[in-house]
Amino acid sequence: MSLTASQLKERFALEGCEPGGKVAVAGTATAENGTASTPVDPFVYYRALAVKAVRDHATLQGYIKDERGAAWGFITATIKAALPADVDDVGQLAYNLVAPALEELFGAQDVYWEAYQREARNGKMTIYVRRKQPSTS
Repeated sequence: MSLTASQLKERFALEGCEPGGKVAVAGTATAENGTASTPVDPFVYYRALAVKAVRDHATLQGYIKDERGAAWGFITATIKAALPADVDDVGQLAYNLVAPALEELFGAQDVYWEAYQREARNGKMTIYVRRKQPSTS
C-alpha cells in the first residue's frame, strides 16, 4: 500500500518524528526550545526506528557481539517489525536500513563492525554481522 504525502504528514503528526521523544507536528519536527520547526524526512524517521529496534533488542546485541555474529536477515526482520507495515516494500526498506543503523550504533563498517559470509544451519552461504575491535596502529 502506497502512502501519500498527506498520509505521511498525518502519521508524523500522530506518531512523532523520532522514537526518542521529539514531537513532530503536521510534518514538521519541533526544535528542543519549541520555537523553530523543520520538515520531516520519512527516511530519517524510519532510520530512527531501525536504530532503536536494533539497539533495544538484547538477543540481537548479543549475537552481534559474539564472534559468529548475527545473520543479516535476522537484523532485517528486527527492523521490519519496528517499521509501519503499510510502507511500500517494507522488507526492502528494512534491508536497506541495516547498514545505516549499524553505522549509527557502532561506527564505520570494517572498522567497528563487519559483514562476512559463512555457512548457515541450512547449508546456504549467509551474510552475518559482528563487532570488530578497531586496530590500534
